[in-house]
Amino acid sequence: MGLILAAGEELVATWLARSSTDGLSFQPQSWISFGAMLCASGCVGALAGLLLAPIARRLGSASGRPACGEARGLVTLALLAFVLAWNGAQFATQRLEARNAVYVASASSLLLVLAWIRPTWSRYSAAITHPWCVFGVLALLPWLTSDVMQDSTWRTKRWAAIALTLGAWSLASATRRWWSSTPITRWSTTLGACALALAGTGLGQGVIAREVELARRPDAPPVVLISLDTVRAANLSVYGYARDTTPRLREFTAHATRFERAYAAANYTLPSHASMLTGLYVREHGAYPDRDASLPAPLARERETIVETLAKRGWHTIGVVANHGYLGPAFGIPQGFAEYDARSRRLAFPRAGTSSLRGALQDLLYELLPPTEFDLTYRRAEEVNSAIAERLDEHELHAPGAPVFLFANYMDAHVPYSPPEPFATRFASAVEPMRKSRYYGWRARVYSGEQRLTDEQRQQLIDLYDASIAYLDQQVGALFDELRRRGLYDEALIVVTSDHGESFGSRAVLEHGMSLDEGEIRVPLLIKLPHQREPRVVDALASGVDIAPTILAQLGLPRPEPCSGVDLLGNELSDERVVFAEHYPHHWHQRVAPSRAFHETAALWRNLRAARRDDGQLEIGRLRSIDAGYGVLESWPSDAPDLPHRLEDWKALPHAAQGSSVGGAEALKSLGYTD
Repeated sequence: MGLILAAGEELVATWLARSSTDGLSFQPQSWISFGAMLCASGCVGALAGLLLAPIARRLGSASGRPACGEARGLVTLALLAFVLAWNGAQFATQRLEARNAVYVASASSLLLVLAWIRPTWSRYSAAITHPWCVFGVLALLPWLTSDVMQDSTWRTKRWAAIALTLGAWSLASATRRWWSSTPITRWSTTLGACALALAGTGLGQGVIAREVELARRPDAPPVVLISLDTVRAANLSVYGYARDTTPRLREFTAHATRFERAYAAANYTLPSHASMLTGLYVREHGAYPDRDASLPAPLARERETIVETLAKRGWHTIGVVANHGYLGPAFGIPQGFAEYDARSRRLAFPRAGTSSLRGALQDLLYELLPPTEFDLTYRRAEEVNSAIAERLDEHELHAPGAPVFLFANYMDAHVPYSPPEPFATRFASAVEPMRKSRYYGWRARVYSGEQRLTDEQRQQLIDLYDASIAYLDQQVGALFDELRRRGLYDEALIVVTSDHGESFGSRAVLEHGMSLDEGEIRVPLLIKLPHQREPRVVDALASGVDIAPTILAQLGLPRPEPCSGVDLLGNELSDERVVFAEHYPHHWHQRVAPSRAFHETAALWRNLRAARRDDGQLEIGRLRSIDAGYGVLESWPSDAPDLPHRLEDWKALPHAAQGSSVGGAEALKSLGYTD
């Protein structure tokens, strides 16, 4: 029995959890890793059974109760308590929605305890103390935590929790009665329990599908906002890169507007996306880190996003994101979405494991198996596309008359740069897969001053990065094809952009979130209007804060106030415009990259840039190539706006009040954002 239960727990963590997830059919990361985990689990389970069974029999004999049934119940209770305690730390650090899984687990535990101490309850609830019943409860927990409890509104989550708890209890009681009663009673109680479970499930699905009736806007176009996480403009062939990394985006721009010089409002995910969705600069929306806090502040509820604006006016808002860390529920980005899918990729050996057994096997097999077995925690683009297709199917079924707003986030150009074949070797036939441990070792030595990346190391990173972009481009093209198949593409307003770029060792900077150099903040920005036929190129400076007001203006809707962005396709854009970007240090910088643990603001005008740190250091220069830094100026040109003075005025502006972070630490750790 112990063998079955321990092996079952590992199956829950790998197989069942993934096979029960919408849009992610089970494909084991490796039969080697899966088999090794199963064998190890079986050994541990057999040992636990040998140790616990004699104790249970002795306790059962001492109490005068039937030894077999009581021993089974005691072992089952011990197993359930062990699994819940073992994963307690994970529940405590996950998203707030994980508490619902704790509710279900606590209710099940209470029922088991009552069955143990009260003979009457024990008689009518014997089935629920059976190991297979507890195995079923454990099988529900990962699904409940990762899927149902991330969807839609709090009402959905509560109804789902109640329905699952009552369903498990009712079916267990019905099973017991079925075996001990007359045939009529057996079938009546069984059918009654099934009806209750189906009613609860149907009610939960109804709430998930539609909590409120959506307004019908047959004249309103669909809106698609695509965020290519960590993609810098310089490595896209649509922006002139020598390697043909983006053939599908090049096709897209044949009927779209390309902004030659677009800049993110920040150099990492959370504040940059908050700026995209609110039209506010980072200090204005408040979703940025405090160097003394362990987690950055989330986007506050008071900041109205474009998602909320469109939802109020009848758009059915759907979000499917690969970045389950900063774009997860803990950091406020999902506010306003009717459906939001921020699930992570299921791994046999996640780096942030919750079991010492898994940790031991992980260390043993880490160098033998591909890095995707351990390091790739975000969903690949094809998995994101699969989830998008399912959400659009549900939309067409439940709200066919409502226009859709789709936010799609892809993360394939992010460390560990793990594109599948044939893309992995497209630009370098002998390129070695990147492991996070090796990459983070390079990063630590670069920021400690122990080394600079060699040309070979830097080229390896760029080869993998370009290959990842090529794979991502293909999948974005696949999304366009899916929209065409549904008749949505031509009439849709589509925006393709990125939250930030990436650095590869220039000026002793690696990765992102470290500087306001061109490599980190210059991003692609492509906009296709409904039924647009002619290409257009805009050279004036654009910013991430312009995305929300541009979309609203094209839909004929007023922008929320305050708003710092402008309509990029209207008459507000000019060559004289100044845009800003900010770098906020995280407490993590003080350990990993102390040389970058400062606040910095950059102002850009035409081809000039001025950046000031919080220690007063000012850097002025002309924009040059992506990795060459800036041509330093000794004095500011007399015919240019006084950007250094503008930075002083900007520094004097008050910062917005920040919200409080709740959860999200484990997701950030799995993505490599924290240690």
